[in-house]
Amino acid sequence: MVDPKKLVANHHFNHRPMLSIEFPSGNGIGQVRSMAKIYAAFASRAEVLGLKECTLKELHNPAISPQEGYYDHVNCMNIAYSLGFWKPFSGLKFGRSESAFGHPGAGGSFCFADPDEKLGYAYAMNKHGFGMANEPRELALRKAVYDCL
Repeated sequence: MVDPKKLVANHHFNHRPMLSIEFPSGNGIGQVRSMAKIYAAFASRAEVLGLKECTLKELHNPAISPQEGYYDHVNCMNIAYSLGFWKPFSGLKFGRSESAFGHPGAGGSFCFADPDEKLGYAYAMNKHGFGMANEPRELALRKAVYDCL
């Protein structure tokens, strides 16, 4: 048994004791190719997901600002959420419009669906970065992808 006090997430994401913890907001691990595939299905409204049209429509809608604003006290930054996904807003742009939705991961990884381009995007790095939004390596790749469209 590993001492839970010694499980500092940033250093132990790929170790079995960390992966065995049921921690849905913090240790969701997946293959980048698979993440891009699921977000591509979201972006193209693929029936394989089995989502109702009203759910897909809601995912594409812009986020509604909370009364207190977009500041997230857990992440210590402004974030727009809708149905558990991050949405673009004035403080964080991704995708071609406000219909995009996705979520970052630790160290700079980021995945999202861009329904306007029918694009599923996923990025993960070999070396853990700092921060969650607009990590410079991810941002450069995202810009290059959109420059190619």
